[in-house]
Amino acid sequence: MNEIEAGAEVTDRVRAPGGGRPNLETVQPGITAALESLVEPTVR
Repeated sequence: MNEIEAGAEVTDRVRAPGGGRPNLETVQPGITAALESLVEPTVR
């Protein structure tokens, strides 16, 4: 209630935008290519 009275915007979101885990490709660049090299081309 204090936040609303202070002027905070009321939304249906629980968390702030941008929260959560970062994208795996950002954390480990090249992981997509490494995983694709493990899979045989005929299986794709």
